[in-house]
Amino acid sequence: MDRVDREANAGLRARFDDVHAQYTKMREGVKDLQDDLAAMEVRVASPDGMVTVVVGPRGNLKSLTLDKRAYQQHPPERLAALIVQACQRAESAVAGAVQQRLGRMLPEGSGLDEVLRRHDQRMGYSDDKR
Repeated sequence: MDRVDREANAGLRARFDDVHAQYTKMREGVKDLQDDLAAMEVRVASPDGMVTVVVGPRGNLKSLTLDKRAYQQHPPERLAALIVQACQRAESAVAGAVQQRLGRMLPEGSGLDEVLRRHDQRMGYSDDKR
């Protein structure tokens, strides 16, 4: 019986050591990840280059630049559509970049995909928006 307990304890200890190592790795990377995310920007231009948007890590619009010729080349409705499309593409790109960075830090099987899927559902995101 003593041998069984020792084997069980050794197995539990090995599992604990593994979990602790994963936690330590994540904890050490949190500050770097926070700094990386805080500085993250994604720049996207419309196909014709008339609209350029820059979004931050949360998909927040940081800047919008319109070429001087944009008003002459596009009616207001088309220009508005180009702005919205560029913002959507930038939001999608930044979401992918954030997910990629988190995926490198989190241990395999951490459930990140499921967490993000539920978040997207709550926020009303769908695959056609990403």
